[in-house]
Amino acid sequence: MDAPAAPDQGGPVLVEGRRLGDRLFEVAEGVWRIPIPTGFAVGDVNLYWIDGPDPVLIDTGVIGESSWEALTGALRAGGRRIEDVRTLVLTHHHADHAGQARRIREVSGCEVRVRQRGVRRLSDVEGAAEADTPGVLAFLRRGGFSPETIRLFESLLRRTRRMMQSCPDILGIDDGDVVTGGGGRRLRVHARPGHSSTDLVLELEGTGVLMTGDHVLPTITSNPTLEGPEPGDTEPYRALRAYRESLQRTEAMACTLACPGHELPFQGLADRCRSLRNHQDRRIREVHRILQRQGPMTLKEVSLALFGRVHTFEIFLTLSEVVGALDILESEGLVAVDHADPADRFRAI
Repeated sequence: MDAPAAPDQGGPVLVEGRRLGDRLFEVAEGVWRIPIPTGFAVGDVNLYWIDGPDPVLIDTGVIGESSWEALTGALRAGGRRIEDVRTLVLTHHHADHAGQARRIREVSGCEVRVRQRGVRRLSDVEGAAEADTPGVLAFLRRGGFSPETIRLFESLLRRTRRMMQSCPDILGIDDGDVVTGGGGRRLRVHARPGHSSTDLVLELEGTGVLMTGDHVLPTITSNPTLEGPEPGDTEPYRALRAYRESLQRTEAMACTLACPGHELPFQGLADRCRSLRNHQDRRIREVHRILQRQGPMTLKEVSLALFGRVHTFEIFLTLSEVVGALDILESEGLVAVDHADPADRFRAI
């Protein structure tokens, strides 16, 4: 295996792995990383292949020929084909990780598995989006956004749907389940909601290798993304609270190598989890200081004060950060919300 890169001031130690092909790296025995293009600012997404009889593929990339050709070309370099996949496991339901699940299943006949909360969203992408969109737009109105911005965001949502295909008959898995493949190797499932409510960490038992998806990345800080409710939910999904609890559970896990959904695999997972929680602490306190200086403020105003102006496609990500911080501050009795018309306003207590 390649020697790891030198740590950056005590940060994660990056491990590229042994190059097997243009987009194929062995990061552990029989575990291949396949970085493929997304077209997003985040860059390539990492797929992982657990080799052996009954191979397991983890994540899919977005729909598109460049993504498909990168995946199939990487597998050819390792003497494998899409048709060899027996089980496809998705770390979460976002487009860059689940977008071409249907195409992979149509070619290979594999089982497709995602956290149970993601089954509705991936089984009927269009239907789930249509059900969720009114709530998203109402949320933006209450956040203080103009009708023009809301129309632009609605158009963006429609374009985003085209990056995915529905994958009917997808199978739900959840915390504590085990997926077996790659010659009897066991992937233990750990639910880690926060970046999304469907996030999973997959533990390759007996190796210390964890597939962390977007739950923990070595240098990028994943957003605690807002989501609408699922049927049967008895309380709102609180992304940042869930994320912080998930980070604490992941920090306690034994790990020799973390294999993330973006960037390079890395060592030092526990330290990275602590660093992320410290970063979140600082952001929460900064939101409180902004409200103390400038409040009462709408969600839009807090977001502008914290991040400045952003592209339309980034609005929901910045709002997710702000809402998460406000939720925690409100639970601590440090912030109150006035449900004024037409937009909610938040003030420091």
